[in-house]
Amino acid sequence: FNITVNSVNNVPEIANVDQRNVNEDDNFLFNLADFNNKFFDADGTLLDSIRIESVPKRGKLVLGTDTIRQVALPRKIQSSIIGTLRYIPDANINGKDTVSYNAFSGGDLADASKLIIVTINPVNDIPTISDVIRDTLQEDGSVALSGAWFTGVYSDIEASPLTNIRIT
Repeated sequence: FNITVNSVNNVPEIANVDQRNVNEDDNFLFNLADFNNKFFDADGTLLDSIRIESVPKRGKLVLGTDTIRQVALPRKIQSSIIGTLRYIPDANINGKDTVSYNAFSGGDLADASKLIIVTINPVNDIPTISDVIRDTLQEDGSVALSGAWFTGVYSDIEASPLTNIRIT
């Protein structure tokens, strides 16, 4: 009398990818370790690919030169090219952004999707000022400058007030 025990393929387990940070107006490439470190398969199978299931709301994902769009989801990405997956936040945005993903182990998806959580760090943007032309000077002449001349042409994305002026 013989008993045969057939192996059953276990589905992989994944966790949130939550250690990614980027400065406002910058971007970063993912690497395979970002996902391998969050992937476990009891059968010992390696990560085959990931599947992007949602796009970020405060930025975009680009694979190589191809922007991943909502209409093209889900989007499977082989582990061999994960290093070409780039996150680019929208301009002048900071805070948290998320993307839903799942992972394959040669054919089986994890039971539940998880999140890629990106923290976008704020960066102080340089204020801008356009040209101020108010008066014409005669040689050896002078003109009295007024702060009001500059407030109408000054702009700061963080809404910081104009505090001083340097003329060069």
